[in-house]
This record gives sequence, C-alpha cells and structure tokens, in this order.
Amino acid sequence: MDLGDENNLSEEYKQMKSLLRNMWLNFIKTGKPVPENSSYPPWPPVSSGAAPYMSLNTTPKLIKKDLLKERSKLWDEIYKKHFKHPIPPTP
Repeated sequence: MDLGDENNLSEEYKQMKSLLRNMWLNFIKTGKPVPENSSYPPWPPVSSGAAPYMSLNTTPKLIKKDLLKERSKLWDEIYKKHFKHPIPPTP
C-alpha cells in the first residue's frame, strides 16, 4: 500500500505506525514485543492459565483479563464433549 507523502498523515497515525513497527521488530529479534526497560508495560507470554493482551493505542495498555472469555468457555465445552482421539487410517 503506497501512502504517498507521509507528511500528510496525522501524528497519531505516525505514532501508531512507529509503535507497531517497533513491537514487530522487537518480537522478531527477541521473542518479546516489548523489550526490557521500555516505557511500555511488559507483555507476558500466553500460558495455559492466562492470555493477556495489549490494547494498542498511542499509549499501549496491558489487559490481563481473557479476551472473549465466555466465547472461549463455550468452545472449550464443545471440544470436551465432542473431541475423540484421532484414529489413524488403516492401510
């Protein structure tokens, strides 16, 4: 996507572009989107007990609650009820 003259872009857009670019580059280089000693809040990895996510605005904010927890619970229940261990095909 060619944005043309970036001088015409809003400051907020430029800040978001920089934030996202930096987070991706940090993640590629270190495995962590937010480096240590950053002004942004630390972003811990997902675990079996927690899935924190980052609300990305001009000031990023870590959200520790599960995103769409009720929907996740529904799919967990369906999976438990209907999943059968796969059986390999016979020749």
